[in-house]
Amino acid sequence: MTCEQNNSNIFCVKTTLENWVEWRKRCALGLCREETRANLQDYARRKFKWFAERYVGTSLAKRKMSDAVLDSISCWHLFETHITVGSRQDGKTLKKWLFARIAESSGEPLKVVQGGVRLLIRDVVRDYVRREGSSMLEARMNKPIVNQYGDETCLEELLAGDADTFSEVERRDLKEQATRLAERLFDDLPHVQRIAMLAKYLSISLASPLVLESARCKKSKLSKEWRKAMTAIASQVEARFDTEDQSTQLIISKMAVDCAEKMIFSWASAEKCCAKLLEYSGHFK
Repeated sequence: MTCEQNNSNIFCVKTTLENWVEWRKRCALGLCREETRANLQDYARRKFKWFAERYVGTSLAKRKMSDAVLDSISCWHLFETHITVGSRQDGKTLKKWLFARIAESSGEPLKVVQGGVRLLIRDVVRDYVRREGSSMLEARMNKPIVNQYGDETCLEELLAGDADTFSEVERRDLKEQATRLAERLFDDLPHVQRIAMLAKYLSISLASPLVLESARCKKSKLSKEWRKAMTAIASQVEARFDTEDQSTQLIISKMAVDCAEKMIFSWASAEKCCAKLLEYSGHFK
């Protein structure tokens, strides 16, 4: 049994690794035991609802989307259809990918599988919101609105300009994932790579004597170490987000680098070896 948190409410989802393994072995959920069917369908519905509400902006829209969320059987059907017809760039089916991740990760198998399921349900919900959300949530822009003082206006007069709510929510979602990735990578970055990334963040040349003094190495090595750091981040993004297209992976990589550089700046502020470098850049006195 795994417990998950949704806002201030904590609920328990009675899914086990055995449920997921049974589904894999029997190919379709309809061939599984009743308990397994109920557990996995309920898990899909909860995740579907969570993503659906997140990808819609206003409170009123969230309520309408919440009311329109499909039942557990329909949510699972959308999910199972997605992984049946979809495949990765390397040709591996999404279902095989879900369980192959167990061998590639040091995490708890149940969490690894459900982490992959969560990513796939997210994609299913994105398509659902694009397809169903617009007509469900639309309102007439010229509909009169009367405020507390009796003044009348309309929705289109309240709009500051063109906005893409879905794109903004998606961007925040990617940034959160990039931040978590950067936090995991930060501890593994050696001193020389941190200094190289710090110099880039401060717009100081890697050939600067102050940078080389802080890194305690020559320019040729420092340049190589900076490229190693960038390659490591890109490789981690490609491995962890291999269901995303290349353009999305690039966005996540750039966000992860930005986040890591800011973390390194905070680290450098407490390091004596970085004092001259920060002072030179005007960030420290």
